[in-house]
Amino acid sequence: MQRAIEWAQEIGEGGGLRVLYVVREPAALTDEETARQTLMQGWKFTVNLIDDDAAQADFDAAVAANDVAYISQEMLATSLDTKLVNTTIGVVNESKDMIDEFGFASGLSMGGGLPTLNVDPAHYITSEFSTNTVAPYLVNEWYQIVNEPVAAGVDSVGTWVEAPWTGKPALMTLSPGDALIGGGAAVGRRVQIPWGAGQGTTPVVLTTLSDDARTIIRRSLEWAGGGGSSTAPTYKVLLVVADAAGPSTDDTQRKALMESWGYTVSLIDDSASQASFDTALAAADAVYVSETIVYATLDSKLKSTSVGVVNEDPDQHSVFGFSGIRYLAADNVPLKTEGSHYIT
Repeated sequence: MQRAIEWAQEIGEGGGLRVLYVVREPAALTDEETARQTLMQGWKFTVNLIDDDAAQADFDAAVAANDVAYISQEMLATSLDTKLVNTTIGVVNESKDMIDEFGFASGLSMGGGLPTLNVDPAHYITSEFSTNTVAPYLVNEWYQIVNEPVAAGVDSVGTWVEAPWTGKPALMTLSPGDALIGGGAAVGRRVQIPWGAGQGTTPVVLTTLSDDARTIIRRSLEWAGGGGSSTAPTYKVLLVVADAAGPSTDDTQRKALMESWGYTVSLIDDSASQASFDTALAAADAVYVSETIVYATLDSKLKSTSVGVVNEDPDQHSVFGFSGIRYLAADNVPLKTEGSHYIT
């Protein structure tokens, strides 16, 4: 339900997020850079490439036109240097060689194996996992081992589970104002993901990462790009009910559930005029149609809206063009889901 609302209003599939992807050579991307670009574009992110050795002025102009920067594990740290250190847009770093420039720690080394993460369920990046333990790798692969101490401001969103690195920071974030290892404070959101390599190290292959690891990459970009708070994004949902002045117990519970996710929920009566719907839709990110509405009363008032709609009413399915006939059955059958879709 939550993911359906996010996807319907396009936040979950990028929502127009513009990513500045820092690479070694834009005209000749490596296989792994191409794979990551394709992955981000599959989330409906707009990906703009920039050469790691571009001038500071070029970086400044590119930053102004993007929401978040993603640093390739294969770019040269000596070429990129500090060009993104003082940017206020978010930065997600995949390179082990840039960890000190962004103030996470003084450096790191690389290990090999099949480690797992213990993640923080309260942080936006990792809040959608149902368990605290996440397996980011499908096979043995390189992973980052951070030198201690780390910056006082670091939030260790994910730590390694296995010895001898148990409890050691792996997936790390910094928020604006957080203290950096070399002194000073972060000026924008920063994320260090632990499954990148660096110059002189064999690149981490995207196909060796699990769906959970890819989810963390996406959520890191969303969070760093401002799409979520430390817990969850705030969306404005228009909840269509049978009686907005006296909602049913079920509709009251639905509203409370959405508000627990940090959404702002407004009620509208299914009998409201088209003009009233149009006004309410202009202020909404997504619409949720309760099963309590009267099909003939709502009719087609939402059919032509460009705002995303999540429908619960079985009689409205034909209005939205899903199918001509829908049957109801009282049963408790399992649902087979598609693992590649954002909702599931």
